[in-house]
Amino acid sequence: MNEPEIPPPPPAATVEGAHTTTAGGGCLEVGPAHPVPAIVAAPILAPPKPKPVIVPERTEDGWRTPSLLLRRAGGGFFLALHPDRGEAAQVVHLTFHQLERLLRLIDAEQGLLWRKLSEIPLERPLPSRAMEEELRVLFRAFGHELRTPRFT
Repeated sequence: MNEPEIPPPPPAATVEGAHTTTAGGGCLEVGPAHPVPAIVAAPILAPPKPKPVIVPERTEDGWRTPSLLLRRAGGGFFLALHPDRGEAAQVVHLTFHQLERLLRLIDAEQGLLWRKLSEIPLERPLPSRAMEEELRVLFRAFGHELRTPRFT
């Protein structure tokens, strides 16, 4: 069995002037081939990292999240900020009035809660979106308890 030879494609000049016959017997002109635009692939970006779940906890002497510890103190509260950068914890003393003002900012715009907290101590804590979110979660979870005075 001999397979029939496939003829080579016609030269480009022949294709540009060729006509194609349609089913109705008419002719369609096939014009010059247009260059196909190159498809540029966009770089594939990795999906954003999911935010870690913040679980507030009640401890024997207060409330905590991974970076914050809030404890009752005489005349108010102590809020200890534990940054991830290996720095020493910074402790902020909050009066009941200051804490109440911060609790009202739970649903405020991003950054406002932390700015208001930063205005309280003499040595301002560095801006931290992660710790602001932890503070927001802590206040949401235990806000009612924090508002109730406890005499021990």
